[in-house]
Amino acid sequence: MEFSRFDFHAMGGACALQLYAPEQDLAVEVAQAVFDEVNRIETRYSRYHTILSSNIEL
Repeated sequence: MEFSRFDFHAMGGACALQLYAPEQDLAVEVAQAVFDEVNRIETRYSRYHTILSSNIEL
């Protein structure tokens, strides 16, 4: 098992994903799935995006 750490930024703060995986390729695949889910949640629940979107005139 290899230890992997992935630093990223979400919801206005620094985050880190730490995991053990048998191969680095699998760790990257899992990390990408986590980043996608965090992005989905952040997009859905972020008040900043809602406020920003409501202030844009079309």
